[in-house]
Amino acid sequence: MKIKEKITIPHDNVNDEEVTIKNIYVKNGDLITEGTLVLDYETSKANFEIESTISGYVAILINEGDNAKIGQEIIFITDEKGY
Repeated sequence: MKIKEKITIPHDNVNDEEVTIKNIYVKNGDLITEGTLVLDYETSKANFEIESTISGYVAILINEGDNAKIGQEIIFITDEKGY
């Protein structure tokens, strides 16, 4: 099994060191395509969405309501189900 993409929390706001995961729209093992909305998160100033940039199977490393640090890996997109 190969990780095709690692989705991380981007640095959207200079003042924030972490964000809050609000909604996760996919489940572990889901097959997604490019452009699928995978989650949204909240900074101190705004809400942001993350979409997939490739197709593959989802492996989620975080839960709704969790705080995540800027740069933290939160989702892997893999080439096989069951990561």
